[in-house]
Amino acid sequence: MNYKKWLLGCLLVLLVCTPLLAQEETDAMHLRVGTLHLLERLIFQVAFRAGYFEEAGLTLEVVESTSGKVLQEATVAGELDGFQMDVVSALKVNASAGADEEVRVVRHIGVLNIPSYAIIVGPGSTLADVRDLAGANMGISHNTIIEYLADALLASAGVEPDEVEYEEVALIPVRYEQTILRQVESGLLPSPYLDASLQYGAEVLLDDTVLDYVPKAIAFSTRALTEKPAAVRAFLAAYERAVETVNAMAGNTLAFREFSDARQTIRPSAMESMIYSGQIALPLFSRAGVPSADEFNLVQDWALAKGVIPAAQAYEDVIDDSLLPAVTTEELTALDALVAAFKAAQPAAEEEMMGDPDLRIGVLPVLNALPAYVAQDAGYFAEEGIEVEIRIFLSAKELSEEVMAGGMDGLQADLITALRINDGGGDVKTLRHVGITNQPFVQLVVARDSGIESLADLAGTRIAISKNTVIEYLTDSFLASAGLSADDAEYVEIPKLVERYNAILRGLIDAASLPQPFATIALSYGARALIDDTVMDYVPEALSVRADVLAEKGEIVSAFLRAYERAVATLNAMDGDNDQYLALADAVNSKPDSVVKSMVAGRRLPVPSLAWARVPEVEEYASAHDWALENGLLMEAQAYEDIIDGSYLPEPVAEE
Repeated sequence: MNYKKWLLGCLLVLLVCTPLLAQEETDAMHLRVGTLHLLERLIFQVAFRAGYFEEAGLTLEVVESTSGKVLQEATVAGELDGFQMDVVSALKVNASAGADEEVRVVRHIGVLNIPSYAIIVGPGSTLADVRDLAGANMGISHNTIIEYLADALLASAGVEPDEVEYEEVALIPVRYEQTILRQVESGLLPSPYLDASLQYGAEVLLDDTVLDYVPKAIAFSTRALTEKPAAVRAFLAAYERAVETVNAMAGNTLAFREFSDARQTIRPSAMESMIYSGQIALPLFSRAGVPSADEFNLVQDWALAKGVIPAAQAYEDVIDDSLLPAVTTEELTALDALVAAFKAAQPAAEEEMMGDPDLRIGVLPVLNALPAYVAQDAGYFAEEGIEVEIRIFLSAKELSEEVMAGGMDGLQADLITALRINDGGGDVKTLRHVGITNQPFVQLVVARDSGIESLADLAGTRIAISKNTVIEYLTDSFLASAGLSADDAEYVEIPKLVERYNAILRGLIDAASLPQPFATIALSYGARALIDDTVMDYVPEALSVRADVLAEKGEIVSAFLRAYERAVATLNAMDGDNDQYLALADAVNSKPDSVVKSMVAGRRLPVPSLAWARVPEVEEYASAHDWALENGLLMEAQAYEDIIDGSYLPEPVAEE
């Protein structure tokens, strides 16, 4: 044999085969995993931030959906290697799939310290206990973990599931919205939708902490387990590292924020932002393990009884723990102690906001906060090179107290609140007017059965307001338009928005002045509007920042206002078209974590058009300032130039 020809042939074979071998090796360490937008997805986000998947030699694609059915079908079709959902989903896939399309549950993913599912009722509901659900309806997703948990939770309270009318609302965001709007009398929601609903007056009747087992799980297809066992093993090892990372923080929000800030490889998700602000406590997650035979049988027996699956499946044909990383008894014992300590130490009040962004701005959960949400979701703040924390407060009083205490750098509330901050020893500057130009912002509404037909009928009635704010200012103006004064009615102080519109829904008061979206929600429940702020030439809504922050972070504030103005321009260009807003929300992966975003995306409120960058004029300022002074809200007058500062505003945007 000619040695040179033989060597050349070998080299040619190597040149041809090496790329193919490399491609096979790359494919073998590549996984596509589906997940729902649930609390447990936090582990993926932590693992990506820390680079754990990459360090394990794994290329991971995460496909997020609002429908478990879509992810199940994609797994069966071979488009996904696995999913993070639940045991019910695994049983359903195996009941209809071929042998090569079946899945195996490879890990349980329990949340140990906080609720992850709950039965809730919307604001103003008269249902106060789970037992009140008998004869009522509940929004669920049939033949899923949601129905399983609904049955289990009702049974735990002694209520037969057959006594409750289950209404199919499969998509989680739709169920969230319909429950808040009380289009269903109750709903079963997962976190973070559960946590978001509580901001707007929803109430929990029962949560999953009363159950010993919640069948959340990660499952992979038998095809992936056969063809890519090393990839699945690497995935589970990286996943476990992320669990250890989160659990080591022991529920400490500040530690989590510092971890995320140090690894800004991805923009904070809506769920991370909710954890930052204390709306969700930092979870503790279960260590590596799979459901026991008893736990598996509990779910399977339910699925058989409900007709979700036609026949029983053997435990070993569904559950596979062979690829899990080892966890010692000592580690599990330490985690049990950590959970116990966390629960014992949990404060009754909301966790205080921690962390150190460039700017902290407090907002109320009202329609004119939408530009701040858009600037955050669309990355406008990030593109300006700043990190902004937008934190929601349920009353102007709470927000102003936090600003005075130094917890917030600024606030989007109203000019009267800013004046009172300064009168109380604080020092804020109003930098921008934030009016809505295409629809009412505040409406005076009356209870459904109040018998009040006109403004004149308000004489002698009880009207819920938030005193010493723009709400009282506008209510005075509404009454004055009918020749009445505040002395002709009884003002009832209810500063928190959710409590105020709960009071009108329950008929506890006769009337209330409500901003959007709370006015629209109240109207959807039968309340009626008598008058709104479109009769006013000026509504003193404003964005203000502490003077010391301006002195220290003037450039950051200017960057904030540029990003804010860009968001205003984005919204105004939509010209009230909700489809355009929905397209934007989809493009930037914006989550319906506020009722404002949810209602605009759901076309229940038109996209607002907002005033372009400007500050209140002297006459406008005087109208609010003089009212506050005359009503004894201020100890002394404040000069226009001492509180109004337009120097930080960006260049005007053309209003084409």
